[in-house]
Amino acid sequence: MQQVFSLQRSASAEEGREGRARLADEARAACLKIDLTREVLCADLAQPRLGLADADWQRLAETGDVILHCGAFVHHLHGYGSLKAANVGSTEALLELSLSVRRKPMCFISTLSVPMMLEGAQTGRGAYRFGTFIRTTAICSASG
Repeated sequence: MQQVFSLQRSASAEEGREGRARLADEARAACLKIDLTREVLCADLAQPRLGLADADWQRLAETGDVILHCGAFVHHLHGYGSLKAANVGSTEALLELSLSVRRKPMCFISTLSVPMMLEGAQTGRGAYRFGTFIRTTAICSASG
């Protein structure tokens, strides 16, 4: 892998740079060494195609080798409807990206609640857990 792209939740490139500067300051204060050399793209998991500009989406589709997805909106007091766009929608968008232009593997990093969901997905015990189950099911279906 030559280059790593990182999607960062931010409304603008300026907000993204400020966030990275804060992260670097906090890491230094905690004596942590963080690789901040990757290219950061402004994104929003709740938007179609992750809110990426068409040119950025196309570049990721053409040059990406692998997708690691661990982004989510977690809020245990919100219902599934308010979490769906960021959680299920982003997973669907990344599946689309993984299958476009040239195929690339997608690694979905989730919570430990998934195994518990397989037994009782219809019990309605938590919108976030249900959304995680839906995302996992979509990935399994896409992988054949």
